[in-house]
Amino acid sequence: MLYGGGSGSGNGIDYRGRGLIHTTWEANYKNASDNYNKMYGTNYNFTKNPTFLSTDHQIAVRSALILFKTNGLFGMSNFNINDVSKKVNFYDKKSFTKRSALFDKVNSVIKWGY
Repeated sequence: MLYGGGSGSGNGIDYRGRGLIHTTWEANYKNASDNYNKMYGTNYNFTKNPTFLSTDHQIAVRSALILFKTNGLFGMSNFNINDVSKKVNFYDKKSFTKRSALFDKVNSVIKWGY
């Protein structure tokens, strides 16, 4: 299985999918830290402590919301798994079926307000 470390770094297992949105790849963990710290005035480093995204529920929720905000997902008029996948992970077909089922489950309990 391929995990998202830096090129040839051997650390990909550290950056496997974590959190509510299944963050992968070292660059995305860094991006999540940068955006999180900017939004909340904190100093977290998810590349040094990647488990924060899966062990701290507040961080998991906030980082997912930040990803939605920075990728323009809240403003989508047709909020569905296909459109979200196009913006976030470019149709990783291997995991699409699982993501689709999870998306439908979450979407059925969250009242999006638009």
